[in-house]
Amino acid sequence: MRASATPIGRWVSPVLAVALVACSGPAPEPTDSAAFAADREGDFELTIASDRSQYRTSDVIPVLATLTYHGAGESTLSGPSAGPIGFTVIRVTDGLTPGEPGFRLDCGSHEFREGASMRTDFRKSGGITDDTPNVDFVEAYFADPELHLPTGRWRVIALTAASLDACGGPPLSLRVEIEITVTD
Repeated sequence: MRASATPIGRWVSPVLAVALVACSGPAPEPTDSAAFAADREGDFELTIASDRSQYRTSDVIPVLATLTYHGAGESTLSGPSAGPIGFTVIRVTDGLTPGEPGFRLDCGSHEFREGASMRTDFRKSGGITDDTPNVDFVEAYFADPELHLPTGRWRVIALTAASLDACGGPPLSLRVEIEITVTD
């Protein structure tokens, strides 16, 4: 892979990002200090990237996941209409997490042409119940519209919730994670 000088950044708003099904061009390639991972199942590949692997607690942590179709012709994924990519974080040392990502239960179609990608900036989803462990962390995590994390080594995870073809079809189960370190 060649290194790219393009920072990950925020290319589009999270609302528009999930609507971009047929973006052209390949997913960004990592630089030497970037955090990057990929997983492939059949004709689909999920990648996750951040512009670096070290942040401070005051930094907004930019993370981008890209779902790319490498097959010939066209393909349809069915799943949450807001998009089939969800995110979560887990602190490596103690398992601190806001929990698994939440997905809407509706069923929308996402059409892919050969080489098309869906790019999604990190977005938070999930909820809090009466028995949520680490409720102070979870409340602070969801109250912040950006991704800031307390100190520690963190796994940032992106995963898919989709079916090939129609809803209820064969699942597309991709999961990627990067590790980042956050210091004061």
